[in-house]
Amino acid sequence: MNFVLDYSSIYIIFDRMNKLPLTTRKQILHLLCEGNSLRSTARITDTSLNTVTKLLLDAGKSCMTFHDAIMESSR
Repeated sequence: MNFVLDYSSIYIIFDRMNKLPLTTRKQILHLLCEGNSLRSTARITDTSLNTVTKLLLDAGKSCMTFHDAIMESSR
């Protein structure tokens, strides 16, 4: 199975999420990766805590799927 995380697959992944603008989603994930808390990220981006949490869960599931596909194909 060839799994490449390119721009088209990113849009497919984010299409399942609520209609938050792509720039806001990118900012949320960037802030979380930089070590900001969930609450501070929600405050900075003017979104709800539930939105930040759901985005983080969806991104984590996508990363897990990507990791599993890459590790499986490298055997």
